[in-house]
Amino acid sequence: MKMRNLIYLTVPALMLALSSCSIQTYTMGLEARQPSSSGVNLVGKTVAVAYLASPSGVDTVFNSNISDGFAQALEEDGIPDIPQYRLIKVPGGEYASRDTLVNLLMDTGCDVVFLFDTPSFGTPTVSEPQPNSAGKKEDEKYVYNVTIPYEVKLYAYDSMNKADTVRSFHGKDNFSAHILGRGDESRGQILGKLMEDISGAASMSGKSVAGSFVSGWKPESFTFTYMDNLENAWIDGLEHAAAFEWDKAITSWESLLGTKSLRKRSAAEYNIALACFLSGEYELASKWLALSDKDAKLPLSAALHKRLQEKTR
Repeated sequence: MKMRNLIYLTVPALMLALSSCSIQTYTMGLEARQPSSSGVNLVGKTVAVAYLASPSGVDTVFNSNISDGFAQALEEDGIPDIPQYRLIKVPGGEYASRDTLVNLLMDTGCDVVFLFDTPSFGTPTVSEPQPNSAGKKEDEKYVYNVTIPYEVKLYAYDSMNKADTVRSFHGKDNFSAHILGRGDESRGQILGKLMEDISGAASMSGKSVAGSFVSGWKPESFTFTYMDNLENAWIDGLEHAAAFEWDKAITSWESLLGTKSLRKRSAAEYNIALACFLSGEYELASKWLALSDKDAKLPLSAALHKRLQEKTR
């Protein structure tokens, strides 16, 4: 959840409503994390990124940079400490197979693993050398306009996905560059310089690919309960919730569970369930919500059940 100052009812305002011992509600607005456009859900999971390098090493720098850009984008989206690995590509290896990805996942110890295959480069176009008026050195007197198409293939395996299968993604793009030279370079020399330049652009390509896996965000409102009986634990819990301090909020509400009032206990259990949900503990949230329903099912329960079903199906 992203922190947003969208509290619809502030905690001090709650004190004005204290009149009788009944269940009241407190609603706060948040931006909730939504599934990525790829359909791969990375929320709450550990992730590793690996890339293949050909034995000759000609595309190693490119793939290293694309892997790094991809990992950086995912880390900026909230996935911490993504390790990266390099694998030497063996001729005939089946790198899109489930066995390969599962073995890689076991080696990394992560929940999800991504593997970049070696890139496929198309036929480059190289223009005739054009005078470069800005060139001051002999090897900068001319400029070549070069374009090369390339394709990136990415394999993903999520050990927590019930489908238990490898998902494959691919993207195509063109890289264009202005290569400086003396004007008498061979095509091979120009293409060699191009590969040096394209490696720098690979990081941006990796970030672009990661765009399909980062989360979307949607404004949502979440409603907690409290009893207007002047017990500090209710207010303390809501103050912690307003500060997104879920563990402290849960501790406050747990202190209310010894009551003989089933409605009061149900309200506290519901709050704990919602706090668990907002912190990504969906299984624990389901258990607390079941306890709340057993004691005294609240009108708010159905909405939380629906949200849990959407997260765990």
